[in-house]
Amino acid sequence: MDSRSRHIYPDTIESGGTAKADLIKTHHNRVSGIQKLLAEGRIVEPLHLLYKDEVREVGRELNLPEELLSRHPFPGPGLAIRCLCEDEVQPVERLDAGWLAPLHSVGVQGDSRTYRPVLLLEESPATPGVHAQATDLINRLAGINRVVAVTGTHSPVADLKTSVAYITAERLDRLRAADSIVRSLCLSSGFEHKVWQFPVIIVPLGAGDRPDSIVLRPIDSVDGMTAQSVAMPQELLDEMTSELLALPGICAVLYDLTHKPPGTIEWE
Repeated sequence: MDSRSRHIYPDTIESGGTAKADLIKTHHNRVSGIQKLLAEGRIVEPLHLLYKDEVREVGRELNLPEELLSRHPFPGPGLAIRCLCEDEVQPVERLDAGWLAPLHSVGVQGDSRTYRPVLLLEESPATPGVHAQATDLINRLAGINRVVAVTGTHSPVADLKTSVAYITAERLDRLRAADSIVRSLCLSSGFEHKVWQFPVIIVPLGAGDRPDSIVLRPIDSVDGMTAQSVAMPQELLDEMTSELLALPGICAVLYDLTHKPPGTIEWE
């Protein structure tokens, strides 16, 4: 028997594994190799019908330490899943509503998977009503599934462009450094306990010798099926942005304003 898949119910739903569910994304524990083991009866999944909040309740019944139960979910494939790639150079495009960035991420719109570009806003994520504005823009603009705010940049937004980029040791090192900064500041400030999960993503959008940008994705959720983008205290955001922009190769810091749906928690 094999228990490596660590599967819970939201993974089944989003992987199209129930009668009425469309394929949103294929989770690492539902790839072809795992499906073969399932068919052979070699997978032990005692939690496979539970949502994440229900798993935590089981843990509390077992008197597991709260610091273990309250830990943020972490992607099974590791940080590499948060390292976005690109195969061509394209500049951002000016729209009336903001800047269209040719970065594609996974979304869920109308109960189906989408893979669409991102809209950049130059408003601060602390601007009153900006999350509602992001939701309205996604509903009105058919070509996007995610809206982000630019919290800081070394180059004018108009100069940003994608670059040909893959998962490399250099880019993963940048992502690890950025993730370490975010984790440290969140823990020291107490913000870690005010959000359910805080993915940190590296995207190939930049200018000159700074080809990458960092996306901050703090969200709140109960079971992972829906989630709300969370506003960060301005002082903490300013400190975090400053430290991230000091990293070599990082051009801009972006803040994901998108709820789930339409944007999934992870970008891939």
